[in-house]
Amino acid sequence: MKKSLLSFLLSLFMFGQTFGQWQKANLPASNAILSLAVDYSTSYVYAGSAGNGVYLSTNTGDNWSTANTGLPANLNVWNILIRNKNIFLATNDGIYSSANYGTSWQQAGLKGVLVKSLTWYNSSDTTFLYAGTEEGIYLSKNNGLSWSLFAFPDTGISAVLSTGSANFYAGKETGGLDYYADYHKIGQPIPVSTAILL
Repeated sequence: MKKSLLSFLLSLFMFGQTFGQWQKANLPASNAILSLAVDYSTSYVYAGSAGNGVYLSTNTGDNWSTANTGLPANLNVWNILIRNKNIFLATNDGIYSSANYGTSWQQAGLKGVLVKSLTWYNSSDTTFLYAGTEEGIYLSKNNGLSWSLFAFPDTGISAVLSTGSANFYAGKETGGLDYYADYHKIGQPIPVSTAILL
């Protein structure tokens, strides 16, 4: 009996210590957070919200402020991609970008399209940006100045991931996960449940 009670009290202590380390972030509003990213060159942390654009912390999360200059109202930010000095947002109104650490934003293509995911691949002389959208995967070879349909037209794509020259993954809203092997041939669809085995 004493051993069981001791084990119970010890487990409460351990779980209490674990949960006690979390604190509520001091965001200006209580919107749901859809995405997070950190710029390792500045240690700035960006939080994409549901309906209120972007929050920015310049002191590793102690304080937050909105960073929405140039963004439309009621913006959902599904994904944040930081590539060198450029930040890209995947939103319910296309893609937005910033070259000044989120101080201001500008439209960077696919206006009016729901974009849920972004990834990039850098070849010897070109950076390829990929956007997973409700209309398929789009590709930009000029840092978001223009986009063209890359794969899966009229298919909802919820996630894209480039691992360099090895593989490219596309998570579909319905239909599981597809991938390109070595960018030369398209692989067969695989179930989402087995994706971690690749």
